Amino acid sequence: MGGTPWYELAPERMLVAEPTESIFNALTSASLTPSQLDGAAELFTSLEWIGSQRADIPESLRSVLIAHVTATGTDPMKFRMRHGYGAERTE
Repeated sequence: MGGTPWYELAPERMLVAEPTESIFNALTSASLTPSQLDGAAELFTSLEWIGSQRADIPESLRSVLIAHVTATGTDPMKFRMRHGYGAERTE
């Protein structure tokens, strides 16, 4: 059997329903644990988040997530980071 169990998707679905600014405020107003950083990294690379055309992740949070996933993330987390919020920016 493959895929993600439904109970792991429930928190993601709840967060996607929240206003983007509320999520960013919560993540930038406190010191985050490694588990919370893992969760944020997963949220920001989820199809639901990407498909909802959300605002860009604040640079301060983006840099923390990149450093965390680079240091401790799994190969799939690193892949999603490189192709999502960690992709080179061309502006």
